[in-house]
Amino acid sequence: MRRESANVLERNLPVVEMIRKIKGEHPYWGYRRIWAYLTYVRGLEINKKRVLRLMRRYDLLVKPNQRLKACRTRSEASHVRTVQPVVGIDMTKVMVTGFGWMYIVVVLDWYSKKMVGYYAGVQCTTRHWLEALDLGLTISSSTESETRDYT
Repeated sequence: MRRESANVLERNLPVVEMIRKIKGEHPYWGYRRIWAYLTYVRGLEINKKRVLRLMRRYDLLVKPNQRLKACRTRSEASHVRTVQPVVGIDMTKVMVTGFGWMYIVVVLDWYSKKMVGYYAGVQCTTRHWLEALDLGLTISSSTESETRDYT
């Protein structure tokens, strides 16, 4: 690491003192929040990189807590054995030549990407959506053990 000149050290000294004072009041603030405080509350024009460099040089950064680090290993206790079906429902309006408009409500199983329920008719109300959804959930739950493999 390069040594700073006396002129740069003298210029950085008041900024470092402000940072130390802020860190004394807020020990868990990182360099971004310190920079925002200096910029927006104190009105100091300063670059984020300069705040990071000074906090790094004077050991003022927040130390990461290694106990809070995410564990990426797979344990048997966390292994999923069964999953509730996840479905999506959508409606579209289609013009049938010689007949008129028809509504189609489709229920899709997002895991297998298969259509598990539907309704097609001239009207489309809440009752029709619920019929399609009931049909889809009934079919997906009865075939779940046959078609899905979660292990």
